[in-house]
Amino acid sequence: MKFSLTTNMVIQVCGIVAQIGTALLAQTALIHGNTALIIGAVVAVVQAVSAYVGHISNPDGTPIATK
Repeated sequence: MKFSLTTNMVIQVCGIVAQIGTALLAQTALIHGNTALIIGAVVAVVQAVSAYVGHISNPDGTPIATK
């Protein structure tokens, strides 16, 4: 599976929007604090995995050649 720069950017932007939305909902008490914590943790893990895979891939999605 190719993991392109565009895929990584879309995942990261969606993650940022989700993190901000979760924080706003938690501040306005529309969701419980524990729920906001779980959502934030899941989004952060997805972003971390996406960043790692993006880091070890070329912009076109091919893996970086190691020697």
